[in-house]
Amino acid sequence: MSDIEFALFLSSVEGSLVSRFGTGRGSYIGAMRDIKDPTLITWDVDRIVPIPASEYARFRRPYDKAIKDGSLKLRTREEYEASLSSLPS
Repeated sequence: MSDIEFALFLSSVEGSLVSRFGTGRGSYIGAMRDIKDPTLITWDVDRIVPIPASEYARFRRPYDKAIKDGSLKLRTREEYEASLSSLPS
């Protein structure tokens, strides 16, 4: 694994589009807009996204709000690591 310290592990919730804060426009946690039709969104609720401690420190409020209001699901490091081991090599 890398030397990056992660503060959170998150996954999307179907129907809730949450930006990946600080990464630029159009980057979402566990969701993608269709290139040809941006009104079409595909969610991958099984994808677990690790959030580095530095990113969480900077964007703590919006991440905490999204978790609290149910727009993002908090996951564990163990779930994240298990998801990595299930990826094809």
